Amino acid sequence: MKIVILFCFFLALGYGCKKDSYCNCKDEWQSAIKYEVDSKVWYHDTCWINPNTTGRGILPGPWLENGNDIWIMCVEP
Repeated sequence: MKIVILFCFFLALGYGCKKDSYCNCKDEWQSAIKYEVDSKVWYHDTCWINPNTTGRGILPGPWLENGNDIWIMCVEP
C-alpha cells in the first residue's frame, strides 16, 4: 500500500512540474502586440521569451539577426 501512495505522490509531483513549466508558451506571436518584459510566445515551433525590454513587430529568431534584439529561445533552467 505504501508503494502505491508513493507512486501516486511522485506521479502528481511530476505532472505539476510539467504543467508549470518555465517555457510554457501558450500564445502565438503577433506583430501588432506590444510585448512586455518576460513575455513568452510560440513562433515557428519554438518557445521564445523576452527577458529584457518591450517591443512590437520584432520577429522571434536568433539573437541579433534580422533586427531581433528582444527575443531569445526559451530554455528550461
